[in-house]
Amino acid sequence: MTMTEEEVKDLLVKTNAIMNGHFLLTSGLHSPHYVEKFNVLQHPKYTQQLCEAMAEKFKDANIETVVGPMTGGILLAHETGKALGTRACHRCHDHIHVIGNEYGCQQLYVRKYTFS
Repeated sequence: MTMTEEEVKDLLVKTNAIMNGHFLLTSGLHSPHYVEKFNVLQHPKYTQQLCEAMAEKFKDANIETVVGPMTGGILLAHETGKALGTRACHRCHDHIHVIGNEYGCQQLYVRKYTFS
């Protein structure tokens, strides 16, 4: 399943995931917008749609394992791995890798910025 950038944005708006205001990000930067992923993740149908779209972007990358960070990333890794037909697991700390070659296999590390 492919989704356009506009379709992803519409889904985020529909689930009230896009928040407007003043936000201090963990990077120390300030932003007028924030995406609260848990507003989407509470809807399995929408989570599945987003992860299938994300998997579509990496379908030819020979991914063997999809890895997500603790909490919300576990759900994203599971659904993306399911869509890719690979295994999925999680990590307790946040590495920057998007596609890496750790542990001798091609990995897709799913984090909150994969769609950015």
